[in-house]
This record gives sequence, C-alpha cells and structure tokens, in this order.
Amino acid sequence: MKPKNSKERQSSFFRFLGLFLLTVITILVAVYFNFKIPSKENKQLREQATIINKDIKFQNEFYNNMKVINNLLDSLNSIKDSEVYVDVLKKSIIERLYDLEKTIPTNYSTNRFDFYMDITSLYTELLEGKVKLRSLSNAEAEIEEYGEALEDCRRKLEEANKELRVSYKNR
Repeated sequence: MKPKNSKERQSSFFRFLGLFLLTVITILVAVYFNFKIPSKENKQLREQATIINKDIKFQNEFYNNMKVINNLLDSLNSIKDSEVYVDVLKKSIIERLYDLEKTIPTNYSTNRFDFYMDITSLYTELLEGKVKLRSLSNAEAEIEEYGEALEDCRRKLEEANKELRVSYKNR
C-alpha cells in the first residue's frame, strides 16, 4: 500500500537532505577556514620571527664587534712611545671596521643601513682623530721649546740693537 502523499514526502525528504547537506558543508567549510587561516598566519609570523631573530643576532654581533674596536681605540691612547705598535694597531682597527662594514646586510631599509654605516664612519673618524691627537701630543712640548727659542732670539736681537745704537753713537 502506497501512501497518497508519497511525492510530497519524497520532495520534503530531498529538501531536508539538501538543507542538511548545505548546513553540514557550511559547518565543514567554517571549520576548514578556522584551521587553515591560522596556519597561514602562523607561517607568516614564523617568517617574521625568523627575520627578527636574525636582526637581533646581527645587532648583538655588531655591538660585540664595536666593543672590541672601542677597546682597541682605548688601547691606542695607552701606548707611550712605540709608533710601530700604533701603526699595527691602527691597521687592525681599520681592518675590523672594514670587515664590520661588509657584514652589514644590504637588504636593510635605507635608514638602518645608513645608521650602521654612519656608526662605522664615526669610528673611522674617531680613529683618525686619536692618531692625529697622538701625533700632536709632542707638539705642546715643541711649542714650548719654540717659545723659549723665540724669547732667546728676541733677547739676542735686543742686545744686538743696543750694541748697534752704541756703535752709531760712538762714530
């Protein structure tokens, strides 16, 4: 015995089945995107974290190299008379600054690259200033000697002028 509304039952069943599948598919898609999008975000965040860690590592290495160069510059002041050692130390500092400049990543933004390059150029200028100051440290004693020699010459000139005046009067 067939029910009289079998077509209606069948169409209602298919409508229910379609809506049920649509709802299940919607839920599955939502769950899929709920897990898929965070994994992409995690991947991007891991890449950014890797870049930041490389940056921090570079900054630490740069800082440590700058401390070594700074110690070498300080030891340049403590050397008393050995000009050969000063030249060797100066070459070593220049070499380290050059190596430090080579380690600066060129893919940095312009500001950061310029920042690190400016630091190395300032240390180069500091080195040149310390070497120049070292070469001028004896200049103070030389100026004092020249001042004494000038006073001696003036005194001798004054004596010569007196003798010249006396000889003109005696004539």
